[in-house]
Amino acid sequence: MADELTVPFSVTMASYCIEFHGRNRCRTCTDDGCVRLADANQVIDQFRALRLERYRLSRRT
Repeated sequence: MADELTVPFSVTMASYCIEFHGRNRCRTCTDDGCVRLADANQVIDQFRALRLERYRLSRRT
């Protein structure tokens, strides 16, 4: 159960990055978007996909 509640540090930092971009633009932001924001979204999407896969696998057994 502790594994399900543990969030990797990279996911925590990605969420801070997204929160920061909700308040202010960073130095690398352009009108087309931000590389940091795109990377943060990718980290969180991967974590969610892995968590969902792990949950489905544990539910079947």
